[in-house]
Amino acid sequence: MENNTWGTETPPEQQQYHSGYWQPQGELLSGKSRLATFLFCIALGPFGAHRFYVGKTGTGVIWLLTLGACGVGYIFDTIMILLGLFKDKEGAIVRIWLDEQIAAVQPGYVPKGAVSPKSRLVAYFLCSMFGPFGGHRFYVGKNGTGVLWLLTGGVFGIGALIDLIYILLGNFTDYEGNYIEVWLN
Repeated sequence: MENNTWGTETPPEQQQYHSGYWQPQGELLSGKSRLATFLFCIALGPFGAHRFYVGKTGTGVIWLLTLGACGVGYIFDTIMILLGLFKDKEGAIVRIWLDEQIAAVQPGYVPKGAVSPKSRLVAYFLCSMFGPFGGHRFYVGKNGTGVLWLLTGGVFGIGALIDLIYILLGNFTDYEGNYIEVWLN
């Protein structure tokens, strides 16, 4: 008899039950919300918004330039998200629908790092108006990449567009790594 692991599940003794989910021991669960990932995929999937959200910047750019790899990758990602098999940039599964459930599954989970005192609205305005010149990067204290943006037109416009998406998703950080989340400060 052939030993085939395809389609086999983790034995019950190696699973843990958390908030309505069976989780194989050792399986990493993402800190990203499956609901947010799904909504980004449905609304802006061909542009890779869901991939940017989970930190997959490289494939997010590919999705952006190829309209979700000509639609095939978009459909595949939608199915993977619905089945709870989609992974973030660290390889952790984006399985749990809401942040509150993530906190229940992973004690000590904090959805994001510290919050920056910089205004998200100002960063959005500067990026949308002066993104290729690095205005938003200078504003948040990223002077080195601000100069790079200034000299390369926001790395030929693609970097500025990615920054704009990150700002809208609340994933853009200041020079200290703090998330710029608050719209009005």
